[in-house]
Amino acid sequence: MRCTLIFFLFLQGWVFSVQTDYDAAVVGTSPISMLEAFYHLSKGEKVLILESDEVCGGAWKSIDICGIEHVDLGCHLIGSDSRLKEFFESYFGCKFLCLQHPQQLANEVHERCANGYYFSQGCFELISHLEAAIKALPNAVLLHKKLESIFIDPERESIELSFGGSRCSTAKLIVTPSSQFRVENPSFSNQEPRAHLYPHLYLLIEDDVPASFTYLNGITKGMSRAMNLTSFLKFPKHNLQLIVIQTHSKNELEDGERFFKAFVDQSYLSSNARIIISDHYSYNQSYMNVSGVSQLGGKLVEVLDTSSFYGMVRYLEKWKSAMIPLQLAN
Repeated sequence: MRCTLIFFLFLQGWVFSVQTDYDAAVVGTSPISMLEAFYHLSKGEKVLILESDEVCGGAWKSIDICGIEHVDLGCHLIGSDSRLKEFFESYFGCKFLCLQHPQQLANEVHERCANGYYFSQGCFELISHLEAAIKALPNAVLLHKKLESIFIDPERESIELSFGGSRCSTAKLIVTPSSQFRVENPSFSNQEPRAHLYPHLYLLIEDDVPASFTYLNGITKGMSRAMNLTSFLKFPKHNLQLIVIQTHSKNELEDGERFFKAFVDQSYLSSNARIIISDHYSYNQSYMNVSGVSQLGGKLVEVLDTSSFYGMVRYLEKWKSAMIPLQLAN
């Protein structure tokens, strides 16, 4: 009888030892990461979300620049797949415009949206809606702290996380290729992440002629692509336009006048247009060996594919199996 009691107490202690602080921990707040976090929260799990920046969104965050609030960081495409559009409309209340004709709703004529759909208020609408949805659920813990290191314990089927002087455990770690942290396991060889800089030039322009484009591939040397963000922002004057240009390198950030002239010469701006403010913002993204982390962690680690926004369509059916559409939730 005594042996049975000791065994029972030992078993209780073992069960307690494998309990974790969180069912899942998500590193970063790119759109796909936030949706994955919302999916696990929708299943009733306790989820920790760690974001090293002061704001959410990663490369899809909004910035204040040229005196304008909630400006897209960079140039983005979300594609023309109606399944994604309907998903964000139904589950998060987002609205859309057509990149080809910004004054028309994207659901009017699919063929006229040559460059696909876009959120009616740009990145700010996307990220703010996702953040609000996450914060509305009781088991969400969103911390603006950087994940410093992890220790993978396959025997306990858990991962220990270290951040900001704190330590906790999770049953599942969800990362992306741009996640950055150190692995404490002696068997893992930590390597320096590969850094990539994305420089962006912003031109606030005065022009009495309405905006003539929303998205362009590079039209001159040193320009990778450009977006006219005017349709997605609120301006103090009706004759202002804000154009963001992704340049090939930081060297071209000084070429605002040359890029402006290319827009005028190719009739994307009128001959009477002029630059009011020129500013720039560079986004630094690093890539670590997450495949090695996944191999070490096995089923404890999931790596999300964030190579393209429209690639998230592969996750839709899984997400919708647990999420409730906004109109039904209300």
